[in-house]
Amino acid sequence: MKNMQIETFNNTTPIIVPEIGTVGAAIPFPSQIVVNEMSGVIKKVIVTLRNISSTYPDDIGVLLVGPQGQTLILMSDVGKEADITNVTLTLDDAVSPLPAGDPLVSGTFKPANYTDGIGNDNWPSPAPVPPYGDPALGQGF
Repeated sequence: MKNMQIETFNNTTPIIVPEIGTVGAAIPFPSQIVVNEMSGVIKKVIVTLRNISSTYPDDIGVLLVGPQGQTLILMSDVGKEADITNVTLTLDDAVSPLPAGDPLVSGTFKPANYTDGIGNDNWPSPAPVPPYGDPALGQGF
């Protein structure tokens, strides 16, 4: 790959996810990571979510939004209803997608969006309105 540039961008602010029995977006929402000074075509994005703890990880949804409003659901309705503590997920072109019916464990997975039966893959404003890019359909940026 000629002239390949690899960059890392981080959010150092912890994201607080509402616990079971509560409703609402994570704090802060949205969690923005500004990517500057990139030129050319971005061919690959790898997202790592570190130290995730939740009593109901099935309710955690992650939507990636690009600079022109492009969207991709990175995870939705994954990991069953089993408590997790300090799980680190790397979302990449891995062989296996995030699990639907098994507890989440640290590792590298393909993004996944599973149906929960009520069709609630809608993020509150200021997120773009649906439809969203869906990894299950081979969609991406």
